[in-house]
Amino acid sequence: MFNIIEEVGKIEFILEIIKIYKKKKLFSLSVIDHHQKKKISEVYLNGNNLEHFKNQIEEAYRDTKYFKKIFNLTYEILKYNIDNNLSSINFKLISFFCDYLNIKKNFSLSSNLDLSEKKENLILEILKLRKASSYLANNGSLQYADRDFFEKNNLDFKTHDYEHPVYVQKKKDIELNFLSHLSILDILFNYDKGAEKIVKNFNISW
Repeated sequence: MFNIIEEVGKIEFILEIIKIYKKKKLFSLSVIDHHQKKKISEVYLNGNNLEHFKNQIEEAYRDTKYFKKIFNLTYEILKYNIDNNLSSINFKLISFFCDYLNIKKNFSLSSNLDLSEKKENLILEILKLRKASSYLANNGSLQYADRDFFEKNNLDFKTHDYEHPVYVQKKKDIELNFLSHLSILDILFNYDKGAEKIVKNFNISW
């Protein structure tokens, strides 16, 4: 959910992508003293981000049907975890959204594993610790994960394309042209609990 990007003279924290009615916009919050060698568990948000979060989300979604309810739930999670590291905030939010939409989850944190490798070898190390026989990844993973590398290590390497669901996005009662690949907040602001049926009814192309 949360990623870190680095621009010239500026470090930002991104909450996926939100929609400002007719276009996509990166949602960004500032982090404290970040550099590339830091792990996500070592990165912290600036305390003044709560007001910035409120302003950006209100600008994008205040006219959606379930804005007040979803905003308050999300804001409370950020408010009570703003002093935690980025990894912890990620975990809290992802867990909340899964529970809210009745998505079964079984998470493992890499920070709880005794890992020493990097890049492909790190993935391989995790797979071996979990006694995995297959590695399932989306096609974008082919940019950094070599199929031959995993198959040589006796792992069945599978990739897939996720087909994004299409749903109605509205400003007040006006239906907008659909924009895909936004934050989970987008569908929740438009559908609330009704989002469960949509996110679970997806297609995967192998």
